[in-house]
Amino acid sequence: MKLRTTGAVLALVTMAAAWPALAQETVNKVSEADDWTTFEYPPVCTASVTSGCRASSDKPQECFAGSQPVSTQFFKNGSSVQASTGQAEVLILYRPSEGIVGQVSFTGGYAFGDGSKVRLEIGTNTFELFTQGEWAWASSADQDAAIVAAMRRGADGTMTGTSSRGTTVVQKFSLKGFTASVDEAQRRCN
Repeated sequence: MKLRTTGAVLALVTMAAAWPALAQETVNKVSEADDWTTFEYPPVCTASVTSGCRASSDKPQECFAGSQPVSTQFFKNGSSVQASTGQAEVLILYRPSEGIVGQVSFTGGYAFGDGSKVRLEIGTNTFELFTQGEWAWASSADQDAAIVAAMRRGADGTMTGTSSRGTTVVQKFSLKGFTASVDEAQRRCN
């Protein structure tokens, strides 16, 4: 499947590759709501951040809400196994210059198996995300909207993916603070 918006994907990969450093150097953490954080890029210029800055009156180029898993489990051949992943997160992106509104993406912190899908469960709703490398996305803007709507109503979500080594990885995300964080990202990039 062809990526829907290569520019947005590249930005997400770049931003999410170093989530902890993002808040300090390349993006501006603008709010936290329970288990979710809202960022904007580029940040407003400060004394410590000068490259890629914008004037404080300009709107940000992109905004996103993100969260990391609260638990991760690993299974191989139906049995629980010990394993680890890199940085995992679910992100909701807004990029007004490209008409991107609430694009859902996920990285499990591991390489997904070729051609595999990630199953996202929120309450009674189940969605399939397509994968490439360490990233997974909804297949369309309509699916993004349906996922965001389900996330607004839900208490938690579960991402289940298969690694390139054949390990099933189950990652649970809290949705506490999701609505406030996503609303803030959308408001800033409206």
